Amino acid sequence: MTLMKLGKKVFTVSVVVLTIVWSMGLAALVPSVVNAVDCPTLEAGDLFKVEGNTAVYLLNADMERMYFPSSEIYHTWYTDFSGVQTISNSCVDAYPAPSKAPYGVNFRPGSRMVKVQISNSVYVVEPNNTKSKIASEAVASALYGANWSTLVRDVSDVYWPNYVNNGTELTVAALTNGMLVKKASATAVYAVVGGKLYQVDGTLGDAAKDDVRTVSDALFNATEMGTGTKTAASVLENPSQTTATGTGTTTVTTGDLMVSLSAASPAATTLPAGSEAELLKINLKAGAAAQKVTGLTVQRSNLMAAATLSEVGIYIGNVRYGNVKTSWNTDKQMAFSFSTPIEVAANATVTVTVKVKIGTTGSYAGVTIPSAAAVITTAKVGGSFPIAGAVMTLATDVVAGSLTLDNIVDHTNASAQFGDSDTSFAEFDLNNASSVMDVLVNGIVFENGGTAPSTAVNNLRLYVEGDEVATAEMDGDRVVFDFDAYKIEKSKDVTVELKGDLVNGESGDTFDFFIYTIDATDLESGLSAAATFTTLDKKSDAGVSTVTLNAGDVTLAMNKTAASGTPAKDVRPDTNNVVLATLEMTSNDEDLIINSITDTDGHPFRIVTTTASGALENIQFEEVGGGTYDLDATMDSGHYDFTLSDEIYLAKGVKKTFRVVADVASTAAEGTTYQVSFDADAIDYEGQTSGAVTGITITPNTLSSAITTVKKAYLTITNTTLSGETLVGGEENILVYQGKLKAGTSSDLYIKEMTVSTYDAGAPGHEEEYFADTYISQLRLYINDELVKSRSNAITETAGAATTSTIAFSGISVKIPAGKEYTVKVKADFASTLVAGEWALTINANTDVVARDQDNTVLDADQKNTVAVAESKVVTYATAGTLKVDMQVDGANWSKDLYVLAGSTGPTGRYLGELVFTAANEDVTVTQLDLAATSTASAGTDDIDQVELVNNSGVVVGTANYDTVTEFTELNYLVKKDSAQSLYIRVKARGMNVAGDDSATADSGATVIFGVDDVVASGATSGDIAMSAGAGTADDTFDTVTASKEGLVMGVVLTNVTNQLADGTLTGGTNRILAKFALTFDNGSNRLEADDTDLLAVLGNAFKLTFTTSSAVAVTNVEAYIEGDDSNVTDPTSTFASGIATLDMTTLDNSANQVDGVVVIVVRGDVVTTSADSEYCQVDIAAMSTDVNWGDATTTVTNSRLKITTVTGANLHE
Repeated sequence: MTLMKLGKKVFTVSVVVLTIVWSMGLAALVPSVVNAVDCPTLEAGDLFKVEGNTAVYLLNADMERMYFPSSEIYHTWYTDFSGVQTISNSCVDAYPAPSKAPYGVNFRPGSRMVKVQISNSVYVVEPNNTKSKIASEAVASALYGANWSTLVRDVSDVYWPNYVNNGTELTVAALTNGMLVKKASATAVYAVVGGKLYQVDGTLGDAAKDDVRTVSDALFNATEMGTGTKTAASVLENPSQTTATGTGTTTVTTGDLMVSLSAASPAATTLPAGSEAELLKINLKAGAAAQKVTGLTVQRSNLMAAATLSEVGIYIGNVRYGNVKTSWNTDKQMAFSFSTPIEVAANATVTVTVKVKIGTTGSYAGVTIPSAAAVITTAKVGGSFPIAGAVMTLATDVVAGSLTLDNIVDHTNASAQFGDSDTSFAEFDLNNASSVMDVLVNGIVFENGGTAPSTAVNNLRLYVEGDEVATAEMDGDRVVFDFDAYKIEKSKDVTVELKGDLVNGESGDTFDFFIYTIDATDLESGLSAAATFTTLDKKSDAGVSTVTLNAGDVTLAMNKTAASGTPAKDVRPDTNNVVLATLEMTSNDEDLIINSITDTDGHPFRIVTTTASGALENIQFEEVGGGTYDLDATMDSGHYDFTLSDEIYLAKGVKKTFRVVADVASTAAEGTTYQVSFDADAIDYEGQTSGAVTGITITPNTLSSAITTVKKAYLTITNTTLSGETLVGGEENILVYQGKLKAGTSSDLYIKEMTVSTYDAGAPGHEEEYFADTYISQLRLYINDELVKSRSNAITETAGAATTSTIAFSGISVKIPAGKEYTVKVKADFASTLVAGEWALTINANTDVVARDQDNTVLDADQKNTVAVAESKVVTYATAGTLKVDMQVDGANWSKDLYVLAGSTGPTGRYLGELVFTAANEDVTVTQLDLAATSTASAGTDDIDQVELVNNSGVVVGTANYDTVTEFTELNYLVKKDSAQSLYIRVKARGMNVAGDDSATADSGATVIFGVDDVVASGATSGDIAMSAGAGTADDTFDTVTASKEGLVMGVVLTNVTNQLADGTLTGGTNRILAKFALTFDNGSNRLEADDTDLLAVLGNAFKLTFTTSSAVAVTNVEAYIEGDDSNVTDPTSTFASGIATLDMTTLDNSANQVDGVVVIVVRGDVVTTSADSEYCQVDIAAMSTDVNWGDATTTVTNSRLKITTVTGANLHE
């Protein structure tokens, strides 16, 4: 097991004092004058450092200071030092060191592995300061990749106790808590929390983005998927790994119902006046028992005026809970009560949204859930309160699109009957009131304010401009329609109508459908458009159409549902026992005998058909679960008139179900339709209690069945066009044809034979003779991705280029269910040797597919479509594969020269160049790759140790010892056919005079630049591909011209520059602080050869600052110092060349310009302002390529070679 030793990193934290020189005397430690100092109020989770000291501390939950053992540990939690506060040394006693371990902060879980220096045992880092031993290299490799050892860090004995807890030893590979992982086939990143995977919502910052591990599908799939997501910020929470990180005002509790901010809660943005918006999303998560929430209190942000929001509501999806509210109480709160509780199932999570309508005044909008008491439930509520959404900025001068209601149609019906279909419940015009913005509508929710139960209506349909856009069923009192967005143009309106079928209920039940909510979006801004209406609104009931059910003494219904009735359908000629209608009868008041049902012209009891002959036989009237009644059917001018003379007994309150059944004759014409029509007045009845033979009310009076249509069995054949493919001999399982077979709706089909032919015989380029057994060893037919038939030596070959070659797949039987479409594929294996040529396949005619219907009758030609002949896929033969290798230097992470810190592989994620490998015709394996140092490169083997090739996932796939020509002799890198894949070049520099490392011989200033020198590759099936240095051949070339970017070895490197001064007030006077810039240097473990001291960065004589000021501001005597020592300043300058002041950092006394770790440069000057209004001054580092001059002991550089190009300073203004 090879483990890497962790040397000195970016900054040193003085935490453990080994020696105190008491000879100084205690008096030397006591200031002569004691001054009162105002100590800032810090909170748990805050970072601080002490004036004059670079060590950074974190306050844990007990307000104890924890140190960071190294910069690397710090940067696994934080991107920069912008959050560090500086305090006086007289304030330190308020934050004592921890009384027990952990005393310092550990690596973020999942970011690194650790070991103690004197042992080879390696541990993963898990949450709660836990270390878990890794049993084998195989486990480490499965979790952290083939180069796992590069992530192992030695921890000195003094820091080892900080890993307080011991986890379970990892004897087999399993994802550990704290890891960030993804699959190779996907980009989504997941966090492992509590043994489950949660997708990370948002973009990971610099502190975590490079710690995402690509793991195998097997390892990923073996881990349970959690419900919901985790925010990117949550990954970096709680560096102390204790029970809480505080803000000082947050109350954290646990409970049976946990409340938290949803990862989907909207980010801060600008909202126009009049828009509808979501301000806050919270998650309600139940534990082992289901919970109900009956109310919620929302509080407005202190920044928000009371009149800012005209409406506030609580929603789950499009469904609102409780009433919309418009006013805040004196505590800035709104209390919502839910008559229908929010139900959270056991171990489930429900996301609740606070939606609002923005008014026309105000500047900000934001809401919070103030406390656990704001969630009204019988359960114990837990969470971190208050829970606040982002504060939105309001653009009151911009007005979002809005909708209004016009032209309400009154569909009030006091005598609606059970069984009535197409009942209209609401109709109105939806008007886009905006004259400048189009609006998209994609959802409407209606609520029934009447007394009818949800079961009284079904088949609810929503129409826009007469077109059906959505169907839905009642869910409680509401019906939710979601549909593809419908655009309403500015100043235009559309007509909307709600319809449904009445099925049952009680007499007197009512439907009063009003609009609950409309989901609409302003097309220009993408924000929600407000819907304003006072009609069809539950609060006023104005415009609502009341539909009242009136159940008669007898109720009838045509059941058209697929589950228990007879929906519209297609049938074939010569089909027996076809159910044409399902009729339901119920006597509500007394037992009733139906003596007969007789069709008359005014009162039909008949089958209406579209042909004179009808072509129906053996028509019967059957009782479901009972017998068959005597029914006479007479054909009369397009309808069968019925006379039913058998008595039907209806017991009070018992529903009986009957069916009209018939045989469709073989002579039935294509397209013939049948529909049963029934009129209640055709019934002759007698009440068994009343004796009444007239006066009994039967509802509805008329009703009709769904339509049955005669259609022959039918097959639709389609050729599918695919991208062409070039291949070489020996390839297998290549898709060479694809098409589709679709069965009509009247019959299942059975495919019995299928023939595929070459396309366009004799046409230029298509040479059918190459579709032959000589070149193809096997062809296989797949239908619906199931192997149906394999054939070898069975191609009917061409005699020349003018004849079609075919392959027939006979003796098969594949069922395609009625209405289903299956994909057809033909795949081929090819002979080991091919000659140049090409061909394509197709189905030429509908006779090429033989099919039978479900009665085993062969389909005629007119039962299949006329096939649109088209080539499916052009297959081209090649004698060998091709490979092209290009050096690319234009990527975001390899477009600049870079500095390579001695002893490292250079900046994380940056490379010297990208090698793009493009393979065609077959898979190609690159067995050897040679990179040659260019003539301008100066580095030798004493400067560069190794060269690495890294793939897109950050995994090292090749390592070679550096030389004038670096040879990757056993690379074996597979490039997939017809694809371009990339490897990235980086070098591992030797250290500089590292203690105990005789190989640390690198010289500062050594440069390395590469070009491609040679490539050796072989085709997966064709064998070796000849590759040679130089121009190569026409097909097999590699880039011998483009060189990589330069890597320059340095003993110290500048890794980052950030602004450290917040925007503030500009005031005149002397020595005004105008800018602060933090420069972060890294010297690894490098030392000066002269005296074996740490190699420090040297700030140079040209620190250039760009000043931007208003005309009334004058700045003179600009100087700089290292924060913490304002008595040691650079020589001042009042010279501004094109607005740039150049400071000489070498003029600092006592070599203060020699630094390590993070150094903050403070810029100050004398400021004169001649006006009191709108004056400003801003100091920037405008060009990182020229404006920061630094070096190590040997080499001085000006270009930072960082990815950042400018650093913007603070804006100071009056």
